[in-house]
Amino acid sequence: MRHFLILIMSLFLTQIYSQETFSKTIDLDPDARRNYIRDMMMVEDKIITQSIQFCPQDSIFFACGTMTQFDLSGEIITSKYNYETAAYFDGPGCLNFKDNILYYSTNLHQDSFKKTTLIGYNLLLEEQLSQSFEGPESKSNIDNQGIAIIGNNMYIYGNVNNDSGVPDSIQVIKTSLEGNQQWKKYYSFASSELNIDNLQATPDGNLAFILQLNSPNGASTGFNGTQLIKIDTSGNVLDSFTFQGTNRQPNRLLVTSDNRYVFSSTRNPFDYYDSAPPGRIHNMNALMDSLEWSFILPNDQLVDGKHYNLFDFIEAQNGDIVACGMAYDNTDTELATGVADKNSTWNGFIVRISPDGEIKWLRLYKNPNNILSKNEYGRFRPARLNKIKELPDGRLIAAGDIFVNNTQFAAINEEETEAFHLWLLMVDAEGCIENYDCEEIIRLDQSEDLQYAIGSEWIYEEVYYFGPYTNLSSQSFFIQDSFLDGNRTKFILDTNDSFYVENSKMYFWDWDLQEYIMYYDWQETESYDIKYYDRSRGSVEIASVFIDSISYMHFGADSLKIQHVHIENSGTSEEYTDIVIEGVGAGLYQIKFLLGCGLCDLNPFTTRIRCFTNDTMTYQFVPYPCDSTWRFSSTNEVDFDKVVIYPNPTTEKVFIDGISLDTDFELYHPNGQIVKKGRTHNQMVSLDSNGIFILKIKVNDAWMIRRIIKIE
Repeated sequence: MRHFLILIMSLFLTQIYSQETFSKTIDLDPDARRNYIRDMMMVEDKIITQSIQFCPQDSIFFACGTMTQFDLSGEIITSKYNYETAAYFDGPGCLNFKDNILYYSTNLHQDSFKKTTLIGYNLLLEEQLSQSFEGPESKSNIDNQGIAIIGNNMYIYGNVNNDSGVPDSIQVIKTSLEGNQQWKKYYSFASSELNIDNLQATPDGNLAFILQLNSPNGASTGFNGTQLIKIDTSGNVLDSFTFQGTNRQPNRLLVTSDNRYVFSSTRNPFDYYDSAPPGRIHNMNALMDSLEWSFILPNDQLVDGKHYNLFDFIEAQNGDIVACGMAYDNTDTELATGVADKNSTWNGFIVRISPDGEIKWLRLYKNPNNILSKNEYGRFRPARLNKIKELPDGRLIAAGDIFVNNTQFAAINEEETEAFHLWLLMVDAEGCIENYDCEEIIRLDQSEDLQYAIGSEWIYEEVYYFGPYTNLSSQSFFIQDSFLDGNRTKFILDTNDSFYVENSKMYFWDWDLQEYIMYYDWQETESYDIKYYDRSRGSVEIASVFIDSISYMHFGADSLKIQHVHIENSGTSEEYTDIVIEGVGAGLYQIKFLLGCGLCDLNPFTTRIRCFTNDTMTYQFVPYPCDSTWRFSSTNEVDFDKVVIYPNPTTEKVFIDGISLDTDFELYHPNGQIVKKGRTHNQMVSLDSNGIFILKIKVNDAWMIRRIIKIE
C-alpha cells in the first residue's frame, strides 16, 4: 500500500510540475511604472513574487508593494498592491510561508520614520494579520531585510539607522507565528555601518546570518569587510568570523544541510592581499576556521570582461549548490576582443556547483533590446536574477529584473515605454531552455537576434572550363522563403537547402543525416566539430574545424569578424583551409563547407565570395562588380581536353601531359591570393603545402584553369 501511495504521489507531482521551461518578460501593470523584484518563493504549485513598482494614485506615482501569484507556466493568477508599506529597502528575504499563511515583512512609514511591519495573507492574498515593531529609538529608521520561519517561531531582521549618535546596528526580532514578540536583539560592530542578510537555521538547531561592514562616509574609523555570525534561539552569539575587504559583492549566505557556510566575496577570507574580480565563492567548514574550497567564477578580463555579482544561493536536492546573480560580459562586442561597447552589459546568470566545489555548468542569459534601435543602443538590455528555487522535478525557477542602461534610459519616454520589467526564468536541471542550444551564453528571443531578410543574396565567384574556353563568372544564392518552426525562423535557399541562425551559430539541413547540423560558430575562438555523411566512404564522419586566427574586415563604419580556419577529416583533403565570415558563412567553396567530396573534381568550381546582401546593406569583398564575367580563350584552337594534369589529388607534385615544352603557370589559393608562379620544370609543378589550389597553365596563347588538391 505504501509503494502504491508513493507511485500515486509521484504521478501527481509529475502532472503538477510538467517539464516546461521558459523566459518571460512581465509588466505587472501597464499603468504603473517600473518593476523591481524583491523576493520569490514556491508555494505548492504557485510562484509567489514580491516586487516594487511606481503605481499611479491621483495623477502622482507612489511606490507600491506588489504581491503576485503565477502558475508554473509563468502566467499571472492574481496581484495585490499595498501603497502603505512599500519601500525600496524591502530585503531579498521578505517572504515566507507556514501553515497556509504567506508572511511578508516590510517597512511601515509612520511620522516620516520607518518601522518593521509583519503582514500575513492567505493564499487568496487576503490579509490575516498585521503587526508593527519599533526600533531602539523613537526616531530609528528600520530597513527591513527579511523574515525566517524556524519551527513555530519567526525571526524578522533588518538594519537600524539611528537619529542620534548611537552607532548603527542590525535588529533581530523573534515572534510567534501570530506575530507576538518574544525578544528583540541588536548587534553592532565598532562604528561600522551594517547590512544584514540571509538569516537562516543551521542543522544543529541554531541560527546564522551574514553582515556587510562599512566605514561611515568620510570617517577614518570603522571597518570594511564581512562577518558571519552564529547565534542560538535566544539571540546569544555562539561564534563569528570576520574578514576585511572591499564590499563590491552583495553579502549572501547559505548554510548547507551538512553545516557548511557558502558565501561570496572579492577577497580570500584568510589572505587580505589575495583579491579577485567579483565572483569568488567560498565554502567554509562548520567551525568557521578554514575553507573547504574556494574558487573564482570563469573570467578573462582581456577577452570577455566577465565579472559577477551573486544574489542568491540554494542547496539542491542532490546536495549541489546553485547560485544566481548578474554577470557583465563583453562577448558580443563589435570592437576589438575584450573592449566594452554598446553590446556589453549585465546579464542574468545561474551556476551549478558540486558539493566538492566543481562547477558543473554556468549559463548567462542575455535579453534582447526590443524597445530601441539595436544598431544605436546595443543588442541587449541589462538584467539580473535575484532569487532562485528548485522544483521537485529538478527544474530551477529564477526571478529578477530586466532594465535599461543609462544610454538606453535617456532615449525613452517612461510615459510611453515601460523599460523596467519583471523577469521569470524557468530552466531544466542543466540550466537549459527548450528550443535554445544549451551553451554557456544563451541569447534569448532569437527572433530579435541575427536575422536575414527574404531576398538576401550571396554571390560567389565561379570558374567553368570547357573546350578551349574558361569562364570566370558569378553564382547567386537567394533566400526563397522562410517559415517559423517553434521559436526558430528557418530560411530556404534556392538550392532547396534550409538553415537557421541561433546563439551566433549557423545550422544547415543535411538531407543524408535528416537533421540540422551546425556549420559555423562565430563566437568560438579555438575549435568545434561538424558531423557529416561522407558518400565516398559511406559513413558518418566528424570534421574538426580549427580556428587559426581571427581578424576584422571593415566596411565604412561597419565591420565583420573573420575566422581563419583549417579543417581536419573534411572528406575532401587532409588540409582544408577557408575563412568564415560572421553572419555570412564560408568565404570559399559556396555558403557551406565542402565536406565529404572525396576525390571529386567540380566543374564549375566556386573560388570565393564576392558580395553578400542582407536587409541593411551589401558587403562587397572584391574590387570589381559582383556580377563581373570574363572569358579566357586563345586565338589558336586549343583542345584543353587533350591536356591532362595528374595525379590529382597529389602528395607532392603534378605533371602536365599534352604539352611538349615547359610553359608559364600561376598557382592560386582559392581566396585569390597567389601562391607561386613561374615556368613548369619537365612539364611538372611542385606544391609546397597541403590544400586546395587553382592552377593556371598557359597553353599556346590561352590559359587553362584546373582545381588541384595536395594531401599528405
